[in-house]
Amino acid sequence: MASSKPYLQDNHGHISIATEFEERVWMHHQHSDNGSGQYAAAYHLIGKSNLGRLVSALNKLHQFIPALNLRYHFDEDNGLVKSAKDTADQTINIEAVESIEEAIAHLQHKQSNPIQLDSQPPIQFIIYICNEKEVVLGIVSHQILSGQLSWKEVFDVLSALYNHGLATELSEKQNKTNKAGYTPLAKLSDLSESAISWIKRNDSKISWIQTGLSEDSSSSLNAAVSRKFATSIEINALEKYADKNSNRTNLLSVVAALFSRYMLEVNKLESLNVFVPIDAERDMFEMNGALIETDLTHLTLTPSSSKIEDEIDKIKEHIGSAQSQSSEYYDYSDAATLVTWLVDPSKHLSFENIASRKLSIAPLEPRFELALGVGVDEQGALLLELFVGPSVSAHIGAYILETFVKYIGGEVIEQANVLELEAPTPQETEFEESANSLRVEDIILEEFRDALASESMTKHDDFFDLGGHSLIATRVIGRLLTKHGIEVQINDLFSYSTAEQLAQHAIVQQTESTDSTDELANTTSVEQLILAEFREALSVETMSLDDDFFDCGGHSLIATRVIGRLLKNHGIEIQINDLFSYSTARSLSEHANCHDKAVEPTCASIEAAELSKAPLSLTQTSLWYAKLQFDEMGLKSLFNLPFALRFLDEVDETIFGQAFRDVLLRHSGLRSQFYKGEESPFQQVVPVEDVDNYKWYWTSEESEFPTRDGLLKSEASHVFDLENELPLRIRFVRDEESGQQFLSLLFHHIVLDEWSVNLMMDELTHAYKQRMSGAAPKWKELPNPFNEFARKQRESGTNQVNLNYWKNILEGVPWAKPIFPEDHYLAGMPDETGVASGGWVEIKLEQDVIEGLYALAKSVNASLFNVVYASITSALHFLGAPKNLVVGTPASGRLDAEYFDTIGYFTSIVAHLVKFGEVGTVAELIEQVKNSINESMPHTDIPLGLVQQELDLEVPEGGGFMFEVFIQLHAKNKFNGALELPNGDRLDFQQVDPDKSESGLGLQFEVLEEVVNGEQVLRVMMSYMSKNYSPAQVKLLSDTTSALFAEFAKSARGDQLLEDIKGRVIDSETV
Repeated sequence: MASSKPYLQDNHGHISIATEFEERVWMHHQHSDNGSGQYAAAYHLIGKSNLGRLVSALNKLHQFIPALNLRYHFDEDNGLVKSAKDTADQTINIEAVESIEEAIAHLQHKQSNPIQLDSQPPIQFIIYICNEKEVVLGIVSHQILSGQLSWKEVFDVLSALYNHGLATELSEKQNKTNKAGYTPLAKLSDLSESAISWIKRNDSKISWIQTGLSEDSSSSLNAAVSRKFATSIEINALEKYADKNSNRTNLLSVVAALFSRYMLEVNKLESLNVFVPIDAERDMFEMNGALIETDLTHLTLTPSSSKIEDEIDKIKEHIGSAQSQSSEYYDYSDAATLVTWLVDPSKHLSFENIASRKLSIAPLEPRFELALGVGVDEQGALLLELFVGPSVSAHIGAYILETFVKYIGGEVIEQANVLELEAPTPQETEFEESANSLRVEDIILEEFRDALASESMTKHDDFFDLGGHSLIATRVIGRLLTKHGIEVQINDLFSYSTAEQLAQHAIVQQTESTDSTDELANTTSVEQLILAEFREALSVETMSLDDDFFDCGGHSLIATRVIGRLLKNHGIEIQINDLFSYSTARSLSEHANCHDKAVEPTCASIEAAELSKAPLSLTQTSLWYAKLQFDEMGLKSLFNLPFALRFLDEVDETIFGQAFRDVLLRHSGLRSQFYKGEESPFQQVVPVEDVDNYKWYWTSEESEFPTRDGLLKSEASHVFDLENELPLRIRFVRDEESGQQFLSLLFHHIVLDEWSVNLMMDELTHAYKQRMSGAAPKWKELPNPFNEFARKQRESGTNQVNLNYWKNILEGVPWAKPIFPEDHYLAGMPDETGVASGGWVEIKLEQDVIEGLYALAKSVNASLFNVVYASITSALHFLGAPKNLVVGTPASGRLDAEYFDTIGYFTSIVAHLVKFGEVGTVAELIEQVKNSINESMPHTDIPLGLVQQELDLEVPEGGGFMFEVFIQLHAKNKFNGALELPNGDRLDFQQVDPDKSESGLGLQFEVLEEVVNGEQVLRVMMSYMSKNYSPAQVKLLSDTTSALFAEFAKSARGDQLLEDIKGRVIDSETV
């Protein structure tokens, strides 16, 4: 409401009459001795902060934003007046503390001391130095500034002052002058006193004892303080009511309607008073920096049998009506809840080389006993934060938030009346402990819904009617047993296929049992869990407990993934060598180490992992500097990853683009941009709302190429501008001659590795099927973002143990040279077409050779890749390679199970040493290769570039890697497969070989183990650098390698001597 009081001026500057709102806040402040009208906010500054520049910038702020330096005093003639002082007389406090937690405690203590508004500015800054390196910017602000100050304005100016030492005058100051709604100045009545007494805290002192925590945590849990609970869920959970591009008012109305109905139904209330903000877009004017708590409008909601959509419309209409009115201030004292929009001003803090993160702080004096905050993070996930007052039990907030999330998913939540409960029977007690106080049928239904991605499934729906099959059934049975202690027989699930029926045949595990019973149950469940992971990884639903992992297509890369998933999802630890030696689920279970509790993923509790900037990971950094070297040589597209698919059936290109966009939004690493930085390179995620500002997808109608070859060649040579475009290009073309659709998928290697390719194709297939049915895809969980991995890796520093491992292996090994000497009899004229010009050839393998190699691998308990690797290196050694041959190969680099579902560039290049002087037979060489690869896996987070820096090597001009030979496995990549349609039809596609005209490696062997049209196919591609190998030498390499494959395939048990094979294959004149 505009004030009608006069505007005054004195000799020292401007004096103006305070608004009515400021008068109300000032009066409340005079009667409060606990700082209840003050707020605290803290921002973690990650990076190398310049404290001198920061203090100077804070001291200059008031020159550009006078409201920061206001003083309020009471004038007998004019009432409350305010004036902006010309000079700042406040001191920027710098506090040294031991930890961030201590900084927050100090800040909240300062918040509780009332600001003297007549002599102190209403906003105060404190700089905390934690452990002499971490910096936290603390802010205490007063509610009296609400509407006069924008955090965007404050932080934009502060950033300019810090970065440049100056800031321009604000051309247009934004003021939030319309204060038409309700703004609470004091705490409202408690819901726990009137409507929902069961949430109220009592004085009982409960001891809280948890694995990994001391009993000291009990004191904090029993303290009468406010608390905040947070989680994030896929925004697709609201797709029934609002699309992902809905504005804040729509999203807020949806959540408010759902939360209100949840509270009404669970607590059997006759009505509920709810406040929502009038304008959720004006969040930067919120002085508390946490959630909108001013300019609110009030509704009284009652239980209704109408559709939830009607309730949502009612709330939206009410907000729209409140926005068009200019009502007077009013007071309100009844109990109510608040559903509001979350505030995060940290996005406007943009200090040079510093990332800023708002620290979570529970409010000191919350106005509402229960308040739910809603927001959307940079990944597009829905953030939910529940604030509870000190009168609420410490244990209730998490329960309310957990059950509300389930309610959003369609689960019926029932609140038991504790006064009517009878004493539990022993059987009920066992069930309560093993099944977490829920009915067995509810738990089964929850697992059915999760496994089938069907949130609307009821306890009467048939598991198989909704897409269940034997593989999913096995997984559900395993989860019921390991997570809930509920044992279900597979035959019972087939016979009683609804949750309600199956619950009648389930056995709840007893809490106490004999050791022999426990051991038998554990062994059985471990077998089934290993088998389930085998089946899923190999896509072989008929695989049995006694089927061999490698016979069904397993190899070392899939083995690594299976081992990680067993540890992450089930707490089952497997050694890689045990999997090679005991390769059936039944035999491997006897060598498994079962932990008491599975390693839990943390991605469900991500609040806002996407900071404004993140460092590059170790492998990204290594690739970045290699890229700079090759850029200088003119090889600017060397790190492109070009893939191409031929569609054998017609694909809907528009739907395909939508599906790929779903994957792009889900994995922030694919929409990251990369900058060189002043001190070190960094990456920054493109926010979800900005993705469509970039061109990254083309349909065939947009293609200027009439043939697939023209498009693929052009795309492969594209030079990415990593600072200004997305690191991927997805383009369709329709070949004029055949009419077939071809798809070019081009990525920069810095965002994608081979593991990620399969993740991407799985999720793309899922998203396409969902989009074809007219719905956005539903995901089981949110993957951890790659930039969080990079940040954690950098914060923990280089693993010296792993670095030493590689130094010990490669110490004294010289930089590799081409296989043939310069005076070799087949050497050609020096290549002058380019420093890295090259080509590729395919080494053909007959079917009987392929079968022989598979049989050899099985007989020596190795993978097919181990056998092929040994064959290739033998051929090279026979042709002149040294006895100690350095071979480069990619390793997954994923040592943290939390990131197994993350798309990104984790792969590290490592170098193994093949020592021919220590082996005599084929089997001994394969064993050495296998052990070298397997034993190195726990150390593969160290890029070879770091190792090379530590070794005393004579590096040739141009740098590069210390190996000449690189062997890589492309096993069962999912570029040969099909998109599925909702009706069960398949759109088949096949991978098209790329055109390779450049090579940064001397000799590269790519082993492609594929399934095409249901048949096992093995191919070997050899690419080469023309300056190192003449066409005649390339043919010699190809022929010799092919001959070694044939020789190895004949050695059924691997007992042939390598020297004997050399005598049969190598003509003495060729060496």
